[in-house]
Amino acid sequence: TAAKRLAKLRRTVEKCARYGIGIWMFAIEPRCGNASPEFYAANTNLFANAYWPPCDDWDHLLCPSLPESRRYLREALKDLFTEVPGLKGFINITYGERWTTCLSQFPCCEKSVPRPQLCSRCAKRQPWEVLNDILVPMRDGIRAGNPDAGFISWFYMPEPCVVRDDWVYDCVSHFPKGVSLQMNFESGIVREQEGKSRVGGDYWLSQ
Repeated sequence: TAAKRLAKLRRTVEKCARYGIGIWMFAIEPRCGNASPEFYAANTNLFANAYWPPCDDWDHLLCPSLPESRRYLREALKDLFTEVPGLKGFINITYGERWTTCLSQFPCCEKSVPRPQLCSRCAKRQPWEVLNDILVPMRDGIRAGNPDAGFISWFYMPEPCVVRDDWVYDCVSHFPKGVSLQMNFESGIVREQEGKSRVGGDYWLSQ
């Protein structure tokens, strides 16, 4: 159904453009376990060499430490923004909501759980390196299809903790140029309510 869906998306983008409305795509990529059995069987070299319980299978997590995986991400985004030239940008939940890369195993709250067991490739690298190995090829693919399109990487961290773990700040300090960071709107804020301090979690609108 890809051709039909792309055609519908083009029509939507063109119609909205007539009213001055720009369309951004939303995604959670590279999504854990999203590959069809046929694709996975033909492309096992793209995936992590570890077991991921949330994926309910072996190796169903794209490994950003592999050049083949980075090339796949770049080409996928290039294809999308070439096929739909009027797209204004791409919003991607890079961390949180669903598993995407080895980075998903890291807790975002300070000292909340012990360090995870990563795949043998990503375990040798810093978290920000793992993150940038998906952000950079996705950014480059978007630019190849449309140099004017934007790219937002969303850290979906709804946990009610004021201080994030060190790896989160390291990732932000190494964020690649051309990628905008988005955080949850109020997660982690502190409010006084009925004489008690409360830390905001998911979907707060109090501040």
